[in-house]
Amino acid sequence: MVSPQFQEIVTFLQAFQEEEGLSKKMKERVNSVILLLQGNSSLVIEKSLAALEELGSLEMSSYHRTKIWEAASMLESVLAR
Repeated sequence: MVSPQFQEIVTFLQAFQEEEGLSKKMKERVNSVILLLQGNSSLVIEKSLAALEELGSLEMSSYHRTKIWEAASMLESVLAR
């Protein structure tokens, strides 16, 4: 079960994953971030942020890049709490 603090982020990423124009490779990587957030690791946020940063460095539209940054910002706000 996903902890309440990550549920909003997981929901956001799942919606992002279903958007038109997102490559299969990108969908797989977003799914890996979702799986990280559903895990029980003590480094969930750090690992997820690193994965999102890696995603942000890939070739994609500015719209999709903005969505990746938005998800990273959501994670950073959880980290700041």
